[in-house]
Amino acid sequence: MKILMGGKLGEKKQKEIRHKSLLDNAERCVYCSSTGPFTLEHMPPIGMFKDRDRPKGWEFPSCERCNNGTTGVDAVAQMFAMIEPFNENAWKVKKFSKLLSSVRNTAPSVSKELAPPHARKDTMLRVNGLLRPAIELSANGPEVRRHLHLFSEKVAMAAFSKLCGRPIEMSGVLFTEWYLNKGMPMEMYHACLSMMPLFGQLEQGRKVSHGQFSLNYNTDGKGLLASVVMFQSSLSMLLFATDDEKHVKPLIDALGDLVGPHRPTAQLTSPGLEKLVFCT
Repeated sequence: MKILMGGKLGEKKQKEIRHKSLLDNAERCVYCSSTGPFTLEHMPPIGMFKDRDRPKGWEFPSCERCNNGTTGVDAVAQMFAMIEPFNENAWKVKKFSKLLSSVRNTAPSVSKELAPPHARKDTMLRVNGLLRPAIELSANGPEVRRHLHLFSEKVAMAAFSKLCGRPIEMSGVLFTEWYLNKGMPMEMYHACLSMMPLFGQLEQGRKVSHGQFSLNYNTDGKGLLASVVMFQSSLSMLLFATDDEKHVKPLIDALGDLVGPHRPTAQLTSPGLEKLVFCT
């Protein structure tokens, strides 16, 4: 007699089969030119979600160096995604404490940079017409920027792979700009949305990631992507990626002036994490 078993056991087996197929059929790391062996990369990371309850999707083959070598980068991004001026979500407060400990272990240079007293100052924020005390944290040091730049590159390459159906070629170009909880200026946000009418999120039946991870985007589905990506309510990114020869130079010409000391969270770079010294 054969017995068919569903429920969690069946879902677990299906997930194992799906992940094995993804890794077995991979030709290249999503982040660099390595041809294997591969590990499974989740972008956004599982730790970005409440109770680590992440809907399936956006899973990629990654070489061990790119996956395990950027643990600190992921921890820094997750930590900043949890910081809100007035956090009414107890789970985010608890999550932040755990992530802060993780950053101390996996990205100690960031932890040290945020530690000095001059990195923080008391301020007042107006909420519903009332002033409330808050702490302003200066997060523009070189180590914070280095980690969040690298995370932004990971997001851009993962988004390109998902929405264009293949990893981006190393001959391409990426433009990334990240924003913390003060957010992207509203006029810029609405201007971007007018050019990026498509919407995406993680979806698994009734479970969706909206509010924890979502994106607006535009793409030709072949070799050009523009996107605004949101993580929780406190980390957002503006991304452009292309490896189409007819778009590479125009993108560099159009966005090159946005990069520099006047916009320290923006960068224009070629794809591939293998060119970088990984954060420790």
